[in-house]
Amino acid sequence: MYPSRRIRNVLAQTMFLAVAAVIVGCDALPVTPLPPGGGGSPQPNPTGQNPGAFEKGSVIFSLKTDPIQGFTWTRSGAIMEHWVYQPPMTQGRLFAAGVALNNRIYAIGGNTFATPALDSVEMLDLPGTGVWTPVAKLSAPRTGIAAAAVNGKIYAIGGFQPGAPVVGTNEEYDPALNTWTPRAPNPTPRSYARAVTVKDKIYVIGGSAIVNNVFTDSPLVDEYDPATNAWTPKAPMPVGLSTHAAAELNGKIHVVSGSVHLEFDPVANSWTPRKPMPTFRDRLGAFSWNGKLFAVGGRTSGGGVTGIVEEYVPEFDGWNPRQAVLPPNTREAFGYASIGPSFYRLGGIAPTGQGGNDHDRQAMEYFAFTPVFPFIKD
Repeated sequence: MYPSRRIRNVLAQTMFLAVAAVIVGCDALPVTPLPPGGGGSPQPNPTGQNPGAFEKGSVIFSLKTDPIQGFTWTRSGAIMEHWVYQPPMTQGRLFAAGVALNNRIYAIGGNTFATPALDSVEMLDLPGTGVWTPVAKLSAPRTGIAAAAVNGKIYAIGGFQPGAPVVGTNEEYDPALNTWTPRAPNPTPRSYARAVTVKDKIYVIGGSAIVNNVFTDSPLVDEYDPATNAWTPKAPMPVGLSTHAAAELNGKIHVVSGSVHLEFDPVANSWTPRKPMPTFRDRLGAFSWNGKLFAVGGRTSGGGVTGIVEEYVPEFDGWNPRQAVLPPNTREAFGYASIGPSFYRLGGIAPTGQGGNDHDRQAMEYFAFTPVFPFIKD
């Protein structure tokens, strides 16, 4: 990757990207298979400026390799990481469940500072109209739900419910019918657990349970099979966790929170300790892409809120910092979902002074990895 001089950073409204500063946090793309250069139709200069406005040797970046007048593709590429704003939800939500299904993002339940639990559910069609659409409500308000998708359906499991603090409720959402159907409840009720799908089965991990009339971080793990509507207990974690994050990576489940990083093998039904995150935090999100795990945002050990993104490389059992520029609004207690290289952050709590409204955030952004191709001025 070429850039060795400082130039402007421009995000075009078209399908192009121009960057004229050294991109911190870019991965080199392999030499092959890159798109062939010079074979496509000429594209406009992504910056919208005349080529004469650039010094010889200046570098711009595009999302395509088609020719650009006055520039030559360097026959290389990079991955740029960035945050992109999305339409806000219709309802501010803390501790909502986020699910991605059929190129749609769902925000399920949660709470606000004024309302202990919500029954509302809304959906954003990507790319669609860019508007959140309310869909069928849950049978009762719940927050701290563990949710996952299997075979075109969404399952909203457990959570906190006013009047019955921790519930094992399990409801199945059918997008085609826009209906919720009761399914077998989780035999070990918990709130603020995480649900992860591996090979058409859902694993509900940790959460907050009531033990001797006291809320306790639970180590329990239960497997739900939608095909048989049956639950099976699995090996518990070596430590209880709630408000943690979890994601599937290479057929295994990674759980991160604070100084804890555990890997669950569903086949062996066993847990293995892994290298903890460099930055201690809970109430965070996680996703996997390209053989790596990413931990996003959360609440730090001092009670602050961070937007940091850190990458775990399983081959080396090690972590790397990923994000060069933190998002304008850092948050904790957000819902999250991912589609490929894009991580969607839903609502949550922002620190005082960000965006005026410090609670019940409606905001949504996504963190994405985008291939870009450098062109050097002739």
